[in-house]
Amino acid sequence: MSAANDIGAQGTLRNPPAYAWETALTFGVALAMFASYLDHTPQWDELYHMLAARSWLAEGTFRIADGSYPRAWAFTRLISWFLTPGDTSLVAARIPAALAGAGLVALLFKMTADAAGRRAGWIAASLLATYPVCIYLSQIVRFYTLQALLFALAAFLLYRMLARPSTWPHQALRALLLVAFLVFANELQPLTQIGTLGLVVFAGLVLGLPILLSQLAAGRAWLIAGLFVAGAMLFAAVVASGVLDDSWALFRHAPGWAEHYANDRRVYDRILTHNYPTLWPLLPVVTLVALRRTRDFTLLCVSVFGIGLVASSLAASKAHRYLFPAMPFFFALAGIAISETLPVLQQLAREAVRSVLGADLPSTAIRWLSRGVSAAVLGFVVVTNPVSRDGLKMLVLTDAQWPDYRYRGFADWERAAPLLAPLAEQAEVVLTSAGVKSLFYLGRMDYDVSATLTKETDTGGEFGIDAKTGRPVIASADSLRRLMAQHRSGLVVMEVRRWRIPFLVPEGFADELVASTRRVDLPKDTGLMVFEWGGISRP
Repeated sequence: MSAANDIGAQGTLRNPPAYAWETALTFGVALAMFASYLDHTPQWDELYHMLAARSWLAEGTFRIADGSYPRAWAFTRLISWFLTPGDTSLVAARIPAALAGAGLVALLFKMTADAAGRRAGWIAASLLATYPVCIYLSQIVRFYTLQALLFALAAFLLYRMLARPSTWPHQALRALLLVAFLVFANELQPLTQIGTLGLVVFAGLVLGLPILLSQLAAGRAWLIAGLFVAGAMLFAAVVASGVLDDSWALFRHAPGWAEHYANDRRVYDRILTHNYPTLWPLLPVVTLVALRRTRDFTLLCVSVFGIGLVASSLAASKAHRYLFPAMPFFFALAGIAISETLPVLQQLAREAVRSVLGADLPSTAIRWLSRGVSAAVLGFVVVTNPVSRDGLKMLVLTDAQWPDYRYRGFADWERAAPLLAPLAEQAEVVLTSAGVKSLFYLGRMDYDVSATLTKETDTGGEFGIDAKTGRPVIASADSLRRLMAQHRSGLVVMEVRRWRIPFLVPEGFADELVASTRRVDLPKDTGLMVFEWGGISRP
């Protein structure tokens, strides 16, 4: 079935089925998947929210040690609702992210099914639910799934406003909700502005382009030229006013861990090529197939994903999670294209079965054999896309079984804490490569060790103060020697994942630490390396 666009003869969207029970089922299945390992070992950034939430419950601030973590304060307050004062339950704090991730999967099903049918919705939702980044972000105490859900809700509202006009009070309510969702999403993650630009482009294509073409056809090119000039002058005035300076500074800022990718424009292209080798190279074909099925929804997906990909590639800081809000729209395109291709595959499979086994074969047998061939083709697509395998592994493998350092397998501070706490109490000074974890599990951290954080302190150098914890940060061998000269005893806790990484614990610091301290025996599978100097007695 093809459709030139989503607008019916009377200017309104053809009413799709409600898909209520399917949407609820999608949400339930996704939530069950994301809840499978909510007790995994913590990623370091999670604990900023945990400590800030503790402070909020205790004293109404976002204090961490001598610093403060007001970033995404609304999310911190949200997770505080799932905790009790002094609570250390990461599982409880991860529930909002899991709920938002499952909600995003269900919303993608609903959006895609409304535009292109139930089968397309199921495929799109399945691609998102098994996307390792989605699983990962749905299982940590961070705001990314909630931000992506809010943005997707805004996109869906805009699509409904343009494709299914209603009474002006209803449209006004939609507009207010749309703005509210975007404002909330932007408070969580300023990169929401990139997605908002994609929505503006979509609105321009659906509303502005037809008006432009009609004016050109009426011989009013001078009017169009005047509007373009006025728009360019307005944009230049906004730029000159400095209103966009903060956004541009953020766009071109790269922390230490991301500096080596700052000017690499093909990072996401390589990631998508590796992750989806049977989908990403065929994106132009996928888009054309989706356009044949549903014009306006495809334009929405192309606008959001296209602007998101280009802008994220040009931005200085790059990471999988920064492209995440745009990925559901890529999966929607893929779901529609695969759904439209399946009947063709089944027909080809039926003809192949008839030609090989004979036309007199019972129709039921031909039907099931052709479905088997189609299933085999889909299985090939799944198997040849590495992320599908990674996503399934994330649902069945524990931290101890996880083979590498992607997504899982973080250091097990909870297990090591009973061994480290007595040593930390005796040490005159405590240094660690994961300060926020040391504060969370040991209740103490005097110096953070991170080359990236030194650049983000108040001085931008050694012994500068990190605003988040209020504690000094070092990363050089000279700084370590200085501390060892000043303090008679010290405990140094290093995460293996951060060891001898130039932008975290550099080689020089590691060499000096190994040469000048004693190694403390600790179970290897904790993911920690512990060193000491001076007179620290064993418990």
